[in-house]
Amino acid sequence: MRWAITIIMFLSIEIYAYQALKTVFKFNWISKIYILINFYAYLLLSYRIFYIEFNKLSYSDNFYEYLSIPIALLITLGSYKLILCFHLIVEDFFRLFIIVKNSIFSNESIDFSISRRSWISKMGLLIASIPIPFVIYGIFKGRYDFRVIKYEIEFDDLPDEFDGYQLTHISDIHAGSLSNEEKTKYAVDLINKQKSNLVLFTGDFVNSKSDELLRWENIFSKIKSSDGKFS
Repeated sequence: MRWAITIIMFLSIEIYAYQALKTVFKFNWISKIYILINFYAYLLLSYRIFYIEFNKLSYSDNFYEYLSIPIALLITLGSYKLILCFHLIVEDFFRLFIIVKNSIFSNESIDFSISRRSWISKMGLLIASIPIPFVIYGIFKGRYDFRVIKYEIEFDDLPDEFDGYQLTHISDIHAGSLSNEEKTKYAVDLINKQKSNLVLFTGDFVNSKSDELLRWENIFSKIKSSDGKFS
């Protein structure tokens, strides 16, 4: 039942989002390319999942090699479609308002087939396209965009012993999605350069399984702090 609901939801989003494309481009080569890209993304993910299941491989160990590309493609397409669907829903509410208004205040026969406005669909396609480069950057480059954000915290009742005491907070490593050892080493070097008294890990160190960290154990074990590391 859960799978059926998921499939129906995805199909509904696909059909609904395609309405804007069809309004602007009819069924020309752009529409065909859009359909082919979506078909390829679903087919690629299905094939990779089948391959992992058939060969009894670990999802966490093989996530980056087999699943990262199709999932990244589907996330990019999905974010595009969700924004587009939201835009179309707003338009449909407006169309429904016109139908209701005409049914109340007009003596003429009611037209239930008010067509979509081409310029609104074009605007929806444009707005939905804006986040795509940012999503792609986040998936492929953003995971290595390590940075230090510093905050100075003050409390009136903070003991004097904590004056100058430094904490380093680490979160959302997602080790199963890492693949570049040099950039991961850079992250650890960046942590150690802070020379913090205490290092705290507060979540999402892995995607799903602890064994995702086995490959990176030698790197992350080099994190240093004078008063320890806690998770």
